[in-house]
Amino acid sequence: MEVETLGLEHGHGKGRCDLKAYVDGECGGCFATGGADGQITLHRLTTGSETQQETETEQDITPTQTGGKDSTFDMSSAVTCLAVHGEELVAGFDDGSVQAFTLPTMEIQGYLTRFQAAPNALDFGHNGKML
Repeated sequence: MEVETLGLEHGHGKGRCDLKAYVDGECGGCFATGGADGQITLHRLTTGSETQQETETEQDITPTQTGGKDSTFDMSSAVTCLAVHGEELVAGFDDGSVQAFTLPTMEIQGYLTRFQAAPNALDFGHNGKML
């Protein structure tokens, strides 16, 4: 049995990290991670053949905020939880705020609410209309 491993270009520092998988029209399988280091990273899953083609045609440069294979975005404070539905990502932060962003550009849509404590979990309803 052959096992395929996926190499990641980014890892979060020490502390809490949340992960949410989602499907993107451009890349297919993707996942978002948010960590105590105050960063949200969008990871694009690639097959072995895609990775080989990228290596042959591009230099080994880690893209940041460019929509490349992995894109990292610096946030104002530590990320405690994530939720993804369609082209919307919602993040909870250790300052108690909950903010919405548009995928894959991470353009901020606005603050949704603020709690006295950091939110521990966020999730969308099955139709995406309720958070």
